Amino acid sequence: MRRPAHRHVSSFLVLFGLTGCAPGSIRWPTGSDFLRTAFYVDEAGASTRNKVVLLSTGIFDCALPSFDDPQLQAEALAELTTGACREDARHVVLYLYKEPDLSWRGTFPLRETTEGPEGRAADAAYLGVEEAVATTSAGLVPGYQPIEVTRYFAHGEPGEVQVRHADDSILSGHFDLQEHHISGSFRAERCHQDAALFELLVSSPIASCTLALEE
Repeated sequence: MRRPAHRHVSSFLVLFGLTGCAPGSIRWPTGSDFLRTAFYVDEAGASTRNKVVLLSTGIFDCALPSFDDPQLQAEALAELTTGACREDARHVVLYLYKEPDLSWRGTFPLRETTEGPEGRAADAAYLGVEEAVATTSAGLVPGYQPIEVTRYFAHGEPGEVQVRHADDSILSGHFDLQEHHISGSFRAERCHQDAALFELLVSSPIASCTLALEE
């Protein structure tokens, strides 16, 4: 049986506080924080090999939480919305593209066109929750609703992703979105299982803000 999500999060926070271990860090114009989530998935295009990297200051898994116990499920969804939607939450998605014969180690400049990359190239999306309000559903499940967010899609701008290490399970390096003064380092683990939560967060990190409010 899976461990309850709240125990998993509590254990992670204790370990994080004692060791200072984190899968990376992020800096933006008005602040900085540790990353608490760094995952990636592999994708194959017609003529390229692609990776999508999810970085966040919230704590997430690759899969959506699923518990038979309604209370545990409600707690898991509440924790999900806290990580995604709390004030000052920061999320970055990196899209890395390369030609098949190239190594993943190297520099991925932000691409200037939507055409297939020559060599290596990258896109990046950023979302920061500047202000959020606490909410509660009819079932008294707490959550957060962002009321002010900052969004960027870095494309055709100065910036790059530098991959320093890549194997079958780990991708690490740093990113620099120069135009928006957002940068950081990461050590991402590969999602080997159902990646439904990963896909939801990549499509829109704050789409999960309503999950805990649904009946």
